[in-house]
Amino acid sequence: MPRGDISIHSIMRRISSADVDSTASARHVSDQVDTKAASAEVELTRDELANRLGVHKSKVRRLEKAKVLHPVLRNGRYVFDLKEVVAYERSQRKGPPSDAGQIAGRAFHLLREGKGFRDLVIELSIEPERARELCRSYALDGDLIVPAEGKREIERFGFGGEGYSLRGEDLPRFFRNLVELIKKLRDRATDLESRLRAAEALGKSGIPPT
Repeated sequence: MPRGDISIHSIMRRISSADVDSTASARHVSDQVDTKAASAEVELTRDELANRLGVHKSKVRRLEKAKVLHPVLRNGRYVFDLKEVVAYERSQRKGPPSDAGQIAGRAFHLLREGKGFRDLVIELSIEPERARELCRSYALDGDLIVPAEGKREIERFGFGGEGYSLRGEDLPRFFRNLVELIKKLRDRATDLESRLRAAEALGKSGIPPT
């Protein structure tokens, strides 16, 4: 065969090689698109999550702060894993009473009574991590968890009368009364100081005080 001629076999081999390279390239691009699409399907931004849950973004941030949801920083913004979101949604659905629901109800009752984290573990016979989760959930909507000893210490001041059991809503009133009492004491101290200065001035002038 002359040197400048190209055989049919050689041409077919080159075409086949080009087809393989083209197919591999197309598959790579397709894989990248599929990966991005899958990522978009399983991740939610804060706005998307708030819309999905039907809440304000501040509620989403409280869930983050309480470690109920765990966002990750990706491409300059925080996103939430859809699996974790679905698990949270399931935990919030109301259904027939269950052991977990009964434990949560008893835990919230104890926390409202002023019991602490350790009391939950002891009285409910649950794992410490579960007790922490219940404490965080209880505090999500702004409820203040006061340890039992702290609650008893406040009650010793006689707030609410003898035998009164302190409740969460009592604390603002307690501190408001305390602030008002401090203000009255300061006003009285200022008045006494003015009287003393006036008496000293009269004493120096030689005029007997009336």
